[in-house]
Amino acid sequence: VKDEQLGQIEDVLRALMEASVSKNKHKSQDSPFKIDEFLKNSQEVFHPKAQRPSTLTMGNQMQEKNDRVTRILEAAELNEHLGPERNEAVCFVRALDQFFEFSELIDYDVPSAMSCLGKAYELDEKACSMDIKMIPVVKSFAQGMISAKDPSTRRSGLWVLSSMSEPIAAIPYLRQLLREAPSARVYEFLTCMFAFLELWKDVRTTAEKGIELYASWYEGHYFLAQAFSRADKEDSEAVLRHCHLFLEKAPLDARQRPDTHYLAAQTHASDLMNGKGDKESIKELREHVRKAKELESYVEKLWGPINCGNKKFIQMLDMANLDKLQQKGHSKKTIKNSSIDMGQKTCVFYESQSNAGSCPCGDVWYCSAKCQGSHWKEHKVACSARKTKAK
Repeated sequence: VKDEQLGQIEDVLRALMEASVSKNKHKSQDSPFKIDEFLKNSQEVFHPKAQRPSTLTMGNQMQEKNDRVTRILEAAELNEHLGPERNEAVCFVRALDQFFEFSELIDYDVPSAMSCLGKAYELDEKACSMDIKMIPVVKSFAQGMISAKDPSTRRSGLWVLSSMSEPIAAIPYLRQLLREAPSARVYEFLTCMFAFLELWKDVRTTAEKGIELYASWYEGHYFLAQAFSRADKEDSEAVLRHCHLFLEKAPLDARQRPDTHYLAAQTHASDLMNGKGDKESIKELREHVRKAKELESYVEKLWGPINCGNKKFIQMLDMANLDKLQQKGHSKKTIKNSSIDMGQKTCVFYESQSNAGSCPCGDVWYCSAKCQGSHWKEHKVACSARKTKAK
């Protein structure tokens, strides 16, 4: 750039900045959110050539992402009158709207941008996807906000830091939010951090307190069901009770609905295997699996694949022979795969438990060298012992 061109470039940049600020001032900050307006204003965001940050991770093709956005918008449009507390798609779209506001403002109006980002995280953290290079800068802005005198500024800063920190580091910020601006959403996020760290007693205590304060907080029942299922002595009655309460209160598009059905089905299966179940348990198990699969086809279109541990457990059951789970001393042939330890090691090829020995990698077990040889073609790709020897 020649010296005489610098002045021209500065004039152009100044004009662009003034036009952008002027446009932002004319936007009504208090106008109610409308799905059709969002869709109209965001068409360029989801265009294949758009260079905007993408918050969607399902699939690699832009068309798949566009389709998913359309389905989320349709679900939000359908139930917008219910409000975000009764419809997760509405919450997600509103969070997405705030995140795009943050993306537009961050270059020239940091306080407004950070306020939008805090609102986005408070609505739904999954709608926010940031360039990794920006994270330290944004966190430093948020760190300065949490000591501000203005309560709304502190609240936004705490939400940003809670959402962008590792679980163990996020907990103090969430505890401060509980003291300054308590809500069901804060309880949800704090309980989620405890669950991630597998602190199930803390999960139970926090979820119970949240439900006591906010009766409509359906996520609390999901966390309690998970906590009771992972207790030293599983309380199947408590697990099923909270599963049913979650399913009764949660909206149709809730992310955890399929997983809750799978958890209830797994609990019935455990009761059968422990000799506590009956024919009614088998009936309930099958019904929960049926509903889970029905819901999965809908929820997956909105939020992506369902890969929960409860689902994987159910996939290992022989659904045609569930009555065998009741039989005393039953063999675990009702379990099709041995990746979950059911007390004994099962041959991954023949499904026998007699004299099962493991591959040197320790990941799979066989009842004979013949089974190991027959399964080697499939297993050698993942065998860690083979990879170590190769190195």
